[in-house]
Amino acid sequence: MSVLYIYKKYKSVRNALRNATRKLQKDEQKKVAMQCKKNLKIFWKYINSKRQIHDHIGNLKSLDKDGNMLTACTDSEKAEALYFVFFIFYCIFIFLLF
Repeated sequence: MSVLYIYKKYKSVRNALRNATRKLQKDEQKKVAMQCKKNLKIFWKYINSKRQIHDHIGNLKSLDKDGNMLTACTDSEKAEALYFVFFIFYCIFIFLLF
């Protein structure tokens, strides 16, 4: 399998997922719009759910350079763990492309 084939397959799946989630969101908004005249609680529940900020990322487990298991609890530790994972991934991905 070539990288181009995998990328095209990824794009088609990504676009299908994006269309499905947009359709679900649109259907939810239509449902709220239809019911809000009868029940204002549904409208305000929807509004308040969109106003909330969801920024909690659970503890991350990762390996350090020596192969020891680490648990990232603070935001800076989580950022460092994610940086390391994405750095390794993209270095390997770019290496495979060229």
